[in-house]
Amino acid sequence: MAYYNAKPIHLALQPSQWLARTLSLACLVACLALLLSPVGAWLKAWFMAAAIVATVYEIRLHALLALQSSITALHLYRDARVEVTMRCGDTLEVKVSESSFVSAWLTVLNLQVCGQSPLKRNRRIHLLLLPDNTEPESFRQLRVWLRWGQETAEN
Repeated sequence: MAYYNAKPIHLALQPSQWLARTLSLACLVACLALLLSPVGAWLKAWFMAAAIVATVYEIRLHALLALQSSITALHLYRDARVEVTMRCGDTLEVKVSESSFVSAWLTVLNLQVCGQSPLKRNRRIHLLLLPDNTEPESFRQLRVWLRWGQETAEN
């Protein structure tokens, strides 16, 4: 019996305020921990700068979808083929890794780019999905497919 016989799933992503706030809070906590640590001032400044730069990059990539490499849409077709669309307009066929995480409040898709150009083949990309950055029904359908329908669609 195949669980995945419904219509294709399309998720159009939008910026996530929850993710931006969560990443900002994590950076703030990391900086406070560094301030309280017994290392030298230059080392603290270096690590804090690195944490802030990394956080700004991740917020722009995953929360604000502002970078050209940000994923703005995910398409799951009847034949279990998965594609992502980047802000720059590129569409990549991907395979969902078993290491992906699925819950009601956060879904982390670890994706392996399928045989495209040699530069993008075997590249791994990640997609963070929260309830505030996509349509609830499509998000629910994707989570159901990730938990139950993926195995039957591959057989």
